[in-house]
Amino acid sequence: GTTYRFRLINIRTDYLLAIGLFDGDTPVDWRVVARDGADLPPHQLMTSPARLEHFAPGQILDVEFTPRAAGALTLRHAIAGVPGDPVKVAINVR
Repeated sequence: GTTYRFRLINIRTDYLLAIGLFDGDTPVDWRVVARDGADLPPHQLMTSPARLEHFAPGQILDVEFTPRAAGALTLRHAIAGVPGDPVKVAINVR
């Protein structure tokens, strides 16, 4: 499949965010490839579940993921530690 790269930016100045990319209720796998615009060295590249519990104010992450199949994914984000449903953004993979 095609590998996609997303740049995630927490533009909030006051809150940590929880963010993740899900297939149903299961996080997909992604790989963080850059922080604050700087590519990570090869020894720091690793695949992990697409979920961050503490995405800090002002933080920028570039992530790559390769969908296993066409279908609907959901990018979810919420203020970390605050009760309530996360905001959900549909991502359709063709």
